[in-house]
Amino acid sequence: MKKILNILLVIFFFSALIAQKPIKESQSQPIILRNSDSLLGSKTEAGNIREFIGNVVFEQGNVIVRGDRAIHFIDENKAEIFGNVKIFQDDMLLQSDEIHYNGSTGIAKSPKGISIKDKKTILSAEFGEYNTKTQIADFINNVNIADDTVKIKSDSAKYFRNSRISYVYGNVKIEDDSTVIIADIIEYNRNDRQSKAYGNVFIQSKIQRVFLTGDSVMNYPSEKYTIATGKPTLIQIDTLDKRNEVIELTDINPQRNNQPVFFYNRYYAQSENKSIFSFRLDTIIISADTMESFRSGGKELYYFKKNVQFFGSNIKGKADLLIYDRIQDVVELFGNPIVWYDSTQIVGDTLKVQLKNKKINEITALGNAFTASRDDTLNPTRINQIFGQRILIRFENDTINGVFSYGDAKSLYFLRGEESEEGVSRYGCDSLYVEFKDGKAIKIHWLGSVVGEYIPENILFDSPEYYFLPNFIWNDKKPAKKQIKIRFI
Repeated sequence: MKKILNILLVIFFFSALIAQKPIKESQSQPIILRNSDSLLGSKTEAGNIREFIGNVVFEQGNVIVRGDRAIHFIDENKAEIFGNVKIFQDDMLLQSDEIHYNGSTGIAKSPKGISIKDKKTILSAEFGEYNTKTQIADFINNVNIADDTVKIKSDSAKYFRNSRISYVYGNVKIEDDSTVIIADIIEYNRNDRQSKAYGNVFIQSKIQRVFLTGDSVMNYPSEKYTIATGKPTLIQIDTLDKRNEVIELTDINPQRNNQPVFFYNRYYAQSENKSIFSFRLDTIIISADTMESFRSGGKELYYFKKNVQFFGSNIKGKADLLIYDRIQDVVELFGNPIVWYDSTQIVGDTLKVQLKNKKINEITALGNAFTASRDDTLNPTRINQIFGQRILIRFENDTINGVFSYGDAKSLYFLRGEESEEGVSRYGCDSLYVEFKDGKAIKIHWLGSVVGEYIPENILFDSPEYYFLPNFIWNDKKPAKKQIKIRFI
């Protein structure tokens, strides 16, 4: 990974140099004294030296240097300036307590704190240098960059004045009024606010509890478009089922009286008026090879492509393509989609998961739709099945309360009495509806062109697979939820 980041740095800097507006290369100009309260001159083995004290002003081309004291190495065309040093170039101001200036190269170095103000952009660091010819600044240690919209912190930075592009690397943090980004390297363009983050990228929304991780994330604000690559993962955390409690936090954990306490699958916390409330956290996690987001016209769409996996409180799924509409709370899956809800598996050409009040409201399967439920843990081959061109599953309080199948509907349900198995029923019809109570099927309604059969237990015996529906699919390879460390910034 380190080698890749080093290669990226070389590419960034080379690209930035090309993007710079060409600067006419002139021959080195002498450093000219414009003002000083006093002057001392001497000749050493190193050459002629002049020392200036009080209100010192130097000039070289379009560069003006001011300071309290300066030592001018005439033969080397260099100067060391001390005390309240200011360098002006066009509308840029550089400030430091000490500057070593090379008139031949145009480079001003500071060994003890440096800052640059370039229009609305302000840069500062413990050490740094600025090239007055290329108009490129290199800053090191505790780098801070700020303008009217963003703040950036990093270990090092390279700033190109002409293109107004910053390359920052090492423990990088960039934030605006809505988002915080952490990464190993970030390229930020002041002109159009574009940012490109590379290496261990972590993004946190300040508005919602939404997080994004990945190897690289590129954001284009003017186009309201973001693309993330390198196994990006979107995490959304919601608070559910909030209720008041008659309990003291010290009864649960006396060491954490001012912090939420996790106890019996719920979090307990104290409000501003000292009352106690509890809540659950529901998390949606979606990962893929690539993620794209589009935000315009009141819409917020996320496209996850290739090797897609997603997880909810009681749901898992995978597909080749997933589209998440955050405003409408809809998840659509395409390309061999499959969803698991508790012991139920749902497949189809397309799957649609509709959320309501942060809970699953409906799951719709379109085209070759098939649901299978393994409700009997003692007999894993006894799997209840429904087929149709469209299947609708409705939920209430995170529990299935109805299943509808339309178009060439088929069902296969294993029957069980109070003490023993009683065979299986297999039916076909135009449409069907399965009633549920407490999450369990209690009655099936077959509608239109009904045909069916009952296979008694003595015939079924130990070969139930023989009677499975033709389109039967069962997949035990559920995606495993990865450990993701959330950093609240």
